[in-house]
Amino acid sequence: MKLCRNLILLYLLLIISISVVNAQYLLKDSLSYELRYFVKLLEETHPDPYTEFGGKVKFHKEIFDLEQKIETDNITLKEYTALLSSLLSGLHDGHSYLNSDSKTESSGKYIPISLRVISDGLLIEKISFQYKEYLGARLTAINNISIDSLCVLISRIIPCENKYSRYNALKMMTHNPSHIYRLFPDLKDHISLTVLTQDDEEKKFNLELSENKISDIQERVEYPKWKKEPLGDYLYFDYLDNEGKTMYMKVGSIMSRECFLYMKENNWTGFENMLTNLYKRILYKELPDDRDKAIDDIPSFSEIFKSMLCEMSENKSENLIIDLRKNGGGFTDITLPSLYMLYGDKYLNTDMNNVFYRLISPLLMEKYGTTLSKYNESNNSNYRFGNYTFFTKKKEEKTIQQKRDIFVSNAMGGAGVFIKDLNGQPVYTPKHVYVLTDVQTFSAAFHYAFYLWKMGAIIVGVPSSQAPNTYMEVTPFELPYTKVKGSISNSVQYFLPVADKRAKIFWPDMMPEYKDYKKYNFDQDTELLWLLDRINNK
Repeated sequence: MKLCRNLILLYLLLIISISVVNAQYLLKDSLSYELRYFVKLLEETHPDPYTEFGGKVKFHKEIFDLEQKIETDNITLKEYTALLSSLLSGLHDGHSYLNSDSKTESSGKYIPISLRVISDGLLIEKISFQYKEYLGARLTAINNISIDSLCVLISRIIPCENKYSRYNALKMMTHNPSHIYRLFPDLKDHISLTVLTQDDEEKKFNLELSENKISDIQERVEYPKWKKEPLGDYLYFDYLDNEGKTMYMKVGSIMSRECFLYMKENNWTGFENMLTNLYKRILYKELPDDRDKAIDDIPSFSEIFKSMLCEMSENKSENLIIDLRKNGGGFTDITLPSLYMLYGDKYLNTDMNNVFYRLISPLLMEKYGTTLSKYNESNNSNYRFGNYTFFTKKKEEKTIQQKRDIFVSNAMGGAGVFIKDLNGQPVYTPKHVYVLTDVQTFSAAFHYAFYLWKMGAIIVGVPSSQAPNTYMEVTPFELPYTKVKGSISNSVQYFLPVADKRAKIFWPDMMPEYKDYKKYNFDQDTELLWLLDRINNK
């Protein structure tokens, strides 16, 4: 009993100490120095920190205004991180941000609902039992502020790349007190929600804020999930019918054994953190002390994909569904061998018509765990800091065998062993390839969806929060005084012409509407069920 009481006291003291740290005013001179350091990092690392602000002059005017505020106001850590987040949000860049799990996350209450982003807005997918009549309703306003207006407001707090990125930010806001109270600073114990019910009636109700997230509330209602997935089994395949006609592959992350072998071999500074996060948040396993064993126990993307295609070949399966929903990305390169397995030489000869430019910077070298001279030596280059990795197409044409050899030798993490004997032939090419996406299909997962689409796959579901033409790649940083951590993009990609209707929003070829979600009882796998019905009714 005494031990229990002491533990409770210790916990309370910890909470109080965190609150005090966040409430203490920071030293102005130290903040001014750190801000200048942060701006230096931003200008050195980001491929273009100016355009979204209206040019270099306007960018520096933003910095000047921020400096004035820091020098004149008393600022807490919480307020300081909010100011930096607002600055970064001006880049409209999902890879430049402050870490959300930093010590600045303040105490506060949650909005006890879970929202789902669909093609035409936001709907309620989880809610406290007493409000069960609103399950499946479309959210149209919060505290009498329309969703469209809230999208504008939240894009000033969180970096957003397109409309669906803003929807996703509102979805995530419900379990982030810091963002809730920045949007609604005068919030008390209740919040007002305006919805369109399943019967298209507009209703408004007050929802009591909670000390717990909706996922931690026992008395809640939510919609079922048709496709049950084993915990931690994030890379797997299975037939969706008894005839072996339609294969389903779940890809929950673009992280696999290949990228961890690559990071370990190349001394990446983020290797340990990524490995720990994979085991904790995706595999749901204890991380082995032996790092070689830890890597060996991670599934190989190429090995699993090849096994699946071999099975499909035996059954002459017509349809392949690759599910990239709720996939936040990872390493694009681990997916490339699978494209060769699917399409053979056709993939090697396909021009994706996209460009990707990286800015060479000290922070990038720190991420890679190398120096500029070693980087140049290993890449046969002569870059200096501040150079972009512009490439020119060499005039000499490579033979198809040369293309194959180069592709196999460049396969990440030893994946070449799974494709070296293909000699340009696919393992198997099904008649139809479908790719399921949602708002959380991001970064490397978005790349994979895009490349499959360029090869002829049909995209199905909800648009990604990732824009095709945008900034890319996480480059971690830590500020010296406040120890605030985050990321700055180091690259820019142009996947489509600027005038293309998909340049900012990658619209799927097939998108279910609200009435379709209603038809399938708002099942968490509505997109999959909707697609299967269309496949089966062909």
